[in-house]
Amino acid sequence: MGDIHRFAAAVRHHSIRPPEHRTLRTAASQGSFLEIVQLIPSHTVPELIPLVAGWLYNEWGRHLPGRSLETAEHALRQEPDPRGLPSTLIAIEGDEPVGVARLVEFDLDSRPDLGPWLASVYVPADKRSRGTGTLVCSGIVEIARQRGYSTLYLFTPDRAPFYERQGWEVVGYQLHRGVQVTLMKLDLGAFD
Repeated sequence: MGDIHRFAAAVRHHSIRPPEHRTLRTAASQGSFLEIVQLIPSHTVPELIPLVAGWLYNEWGRHLPGRSLETAEHALRQEPDPRGLPSTLIAIEGDEPVGVARLVEFDLDSRPDLGPWLASVYVPADKRSRGTGTLVCSGIVEIARQRGYSTLYLFTPDRAPFYERQGWEVVGYQLHRGVQVTLMKLDLGAFD
């Protein structure tokens, strides 16, 4: 089992505390060297916020009315409240951000009855297929679990198999802003 999978299993079994500057050594799929990837809360690394906000804005925000690069930056600067909301983790390799994920109270306008949500999972194309997406998702799952949430939700237009491999299950399908999305949930007690 690779380091990333051992890490994800450790997160699921509560042997790793909240990701306040967590470090992971992971074997790169392109070679045999080790890379160090850290999960760091976004509000603690203000110098990275403009770049990461740009990722999120370009991927999703520019399509949403009332959203701007500035609103994306503001969201990343927020410190979590006592419920852990919102929480944003940035995966950093060396000095370079390589991924991001968020824990938010609401994400799907048509389902205000559900929450919290895993949201804004993003890894730049040239950094994918190395376990970074799984790592940032596992960090958010751990925050949600430690805050006492029993279920976590997400929606995705095209990445359901990625989440299914991490234990998420399909709840249903619906239209969101004219696009069919898959609604998924993760039982946070399933790994206790």
